[in-house]
Amino acid sequence: MHTYFSRGLVFVFTLVCLAERPSSAQCGYSWRDGPQMDGGVSAFLQFRGELISGGSFTIVDGIAARNIVAWDGLRCRPIGLGTDGGITSLVEYRGDLIAGGRFSLAGGASAIAIARWDGSQWHPLGSGMISTSGLATVATLTVYQGDLIAAGRFSSAGGVTAKDIARWDGTSWHSMGSGVNQNGEIANLCVYGDKLIACGRFTSLDGVSAQNVASWNGSNWEPLGGGLGGNDAVVMTVFDGKLIVGGSVRVGTARCLVASWDGSTWQVLGFQNYDDLATSFTTFENSLVVGGEGPGVQRFVNGAWEHLEYYEAKALAEYHGELVVELFRRWGPAGPVMVQQPGSRGIVAGGSATFRALAIGSDTLAYQWRHDGAALEDGAGVSGSATPELKLTGVTAANAGEYDCVIQNGCDDVTSAPARLRVLQAVAPPKGPPVMVGPAISE
Repeated sequence: MHTYFSRGLVFVFTLVCLAERPSSAQCGYSWRDGPQMDGGVSAFLQFRGELISGGSFTIVDGIAARNIVAWDGLRCRPIGLGTDGGITSLVEYRGDLIAGGRFSLAGGASAIAIARWDGSQWHPLGSGMISTSGLATVATLTVYQGDLIAAGRFSSAGGVTAKDIARWDGTSWHSMGSGVNQNGEIANLCVYGDKLIACGRFTSLDGVSAQNVASWNGSNWEPLGGGLGGNDAVVMTVFDGKLIVGGSVRVGTARCLVASWDGSTWQVLGFQNYDDLATSFTTFENSLVVGGEGPGVQRFVNGAWEHLEYYEAKALAEYHGELVVELFRRWGPAGPVMVQQPGSRGIVAGGSATFRALAIGSDTLAYQWRHDGAALEDGAGVSGSATPELKLTGVTAANAGEYDCVIQNGCDDVTSAPARLRVLQAVAPPKGPPVMVGPAISE
């Protein structure tokens, strides 16, 4: 049974298996479920080996997680107490995780529209953002020339007048001009070459005429050619040496969802004359992937777009060799393919040891741990022998040796690299009178 959440509705599908072994087509690439949640994801970031998801949700795979969650490919965990409002953008800055969105608290403490996670707790960045019209919002984040750049809807940052876009140098906020024209907005930021690029819905930035796209050279804003017409330029990435912009835009008179800039010229890249919206980009196996309303999920291969899924993906990421769609859907090799190998270790006799092996593949992956080639079963200090994590307790010399895991499904099987367990004997403290170390003390 699979559960999908979309726009407040819950759809439950029961799938009946008609054959034990998948077809050859299914054994190529396939879709499978990821963690289930009660809301949606707006932003992804790979951070310290985990995939961080930010959005608007409270429950992920049965655990409480307020708008932000970490996933290691096997299980989810909350990131502190999260935020009291939605998260729209994530970026790593100087080794810490930065979250932007529409919130006033992070980890239970004041942090308006932007907050920093150091691995153990949340912190504000100065006094945060203030808006003269409602709660401030940080819609997008990036790092440029060593500074953190935040853009969205606000009138000041850290008490400094900064309309719509601001720069954080690690200590203080700074303005980056007078912002976009009235009723305009910046939707996305990225770095292309040595320039910071902003896109959105505007006709000018810092008083400089620029149609929906502009570049910052470190001191001034400039138009990017003739810009892009249309209603929305909402997402950007860099692929194959070109700046890719998605949304609902016009290149000259041609209406499209995806356009490219090669440094001198705008071109239509796909979905011409669509009345929809491209909302997310990522790369997967060296191909560009787009998600959005209308195109669903498609990838650009050999100069053409290939349809993968109908879901209107607001966030995409590549993680552990899979294409991840808003966390709850994944696409990749039916496999299995190893993505995490167990590591060798030494344990003092009587202690505990845990080995972990992780693979991607269809949802019917079966795990079997072995000790020196012999299959293990749970019991007598052994648990998790048929799961990704094997745990040994009360280890003795008999537990020493090599451990590996055979992972299989209806398509194929794979064996992890071997991990060696060394069992160390505890050394008793020496008996006898205490031994004085150091110079004698004269009386």
